[in-house]
Amino acid sequence: ANFIGLLVAREQVDEDDYHLGTIYVTSETHNCISKGAKMAGLRKRSLREVPVDSDRRVNLAALEKALIEDRRAGLKPFLVVATAGTTNTGTVDDLEAISEVCRKHQVWFHVDGAYGAAFVLTERGRTTLSVLEKSDSVTIDFHKSFFLPFATGLLLTRYPQKLHGAFSADPAPFMPEESSQNVNFHSFTPELSRTFYGARIWFPLQLCGVKKWREALDTRLDWTQIFSQRLEAMADIGMELIMKPDLTIVVFRYRGIRPLSIVKSHEGHLNVLNDRLLRFINERGNVYISPTTIDGGQFVLRICILNIRLTWELLEMALKDIKDGAVELSKL
Repeated sequence: ANFIGLLVAREQVDEDDYHLGTIYVTSETHNCISKGAKMAGLRKRSLREVPVDSDRRVNLAALEKALIEDRRAGLKPFLVVATAGTTNTGTVDDLEAISEVCRKHQVWFHVDGAYGAAFVLTERGRTTLSVLEKSDSVTIDFHKSFFLPFATGLLLTRYPQKLHGAFSADPAPFMPEESSQNVNFHSFTPELSRTFYGARIWFPLQLCGVKKWREALDTRLDWTQIFSQRLEAMADIGMELIMKPDLTIVVFRYRGIRPLSIVKSHEGHLNVLNDRLLRFINERGNVYISPTTIDGGQFVLRICILNIRLTWELLEMALKDIKDGAVELSKL
């Protein structure tokens, strides 16, 4: 879906200028964008990595500066990619502010909402995500926060004519002519032979209704808040909550019980300790926690509180394993 969004956004650039087209991302942007750019035949230099701020969101001043400088240099800025729930930390970019920058500089505003856009169904999510309606396009993965058991990506755009322009081709002579009554879906997607994707969404929607999805997402937001608070309460045994979660990804690490000034001078050692904590938890086999790196190499742990089969009892088990692991590390 993000690849399709990239190709639709590129419709703003003349074919002869494709090599000058420029896409703006950050270190937190999912790598499907860089992969999509490569698949679209764009050069590696077409991707501009904009710095993030202290909250790991798009640095707005740096974004605007890059847009201005690149246009002066003769490049063709055509796409800014914001994220509604990054894979690393679940962070939601400042979508309102980014939309204003894009509108000011006449650049396509795409939101990768694969994980996070679904939370717009909840009251808490709407506070942050209602501005999705200002995007030129947004992607949603129904196999993530809508819990479907099969891959189903969706692209929404307010410009269907650009979608058509990106994928339409001269029809085969045996194909009927397109009209408002005869829509050729081949003209709106890279695929020719395609499965009935809509049924995957329509059927559970009819079966369960939006209310069930909303309740499930609200429950996971509640669990995330409680889980984060419980982790913060483990500061006395050396646990640290890296950031307040925007959605349902919790990022944390073991920092020890020594003064912070000493800890900061031993980041490499802390990375080793957190790798040990990760293995301690996962080898118990009760839960599975994944690692990631932030801020240029800080090894941290993350848990995504989302799966439809998840229960609070499993999260309690995870908290116990984290606590037991921290106590073991404090003995070293």
